[in-house]
Amino acid sequence: GNPAIIQLYSAEVDYERKSILLVMELGEVDLNYVLRQQELLSSKQKSGPGRSSLNMNFIRLTWQQMLTAVHSIHEERIIHSDLKPANFLFVRGALKLIDFGIAKAIEREDTTNVYRETLSGTLSYMSPEAIMDTSTNAKGVRVNKCGRPSDIWSLGCILYQMVYGKTPFADCHGIPQKVLAI
Repeated sequence: GNPAIIQLYSAEVDYERKSILLVMELGEVDLNYVLRQQELLSSKQKSGPGRSSLNMNFIRLTWQQMLTAVHSIHEERIIHSDLKPANFLFVRGALKLIDFGIAKAIEREDTTNVYRETLSGTLSYMSPEAIMDTSTNAKGVRVNKCGRPSDIWSLGCILYQMVYGKTPFADCHGIPQKVLAI
């Protein structure tokens, strides 16, 4: 397996309970927890709004590991579609990408995009095209078109949060205002 991606050790189908049991690597903490703790620490130290107290070396190392993980799935023609701090998990000090619940493979005909029949993802990290770009498929169903650039946008939002201590559109209150800002 890829060292930048959470490892699956075993899987089993429980037909009686109609469930799938997965045994995966055990992580210590996700990046969202680290950012929240840093936010609390910053507010106590009064470092000021829009200022992160994360160490720049930590940001640089974390960013490099995030880029490596996302590059590796893109090389395998997979779009994650829900990149956010909670989907990066620290495992024995290394950052790993997790939660491929809404990830999709890029189809052979279209080398850059995936199509979704529903809008899915986390708004603070969603790209403009993930929110707005819709078209219809062969069956006449409206679909959203997302690709590698959408994942890159999400990475940029996470980097912004690590550097400034808040997401890019954190000052927009309410979903409509945030959607318009994005």
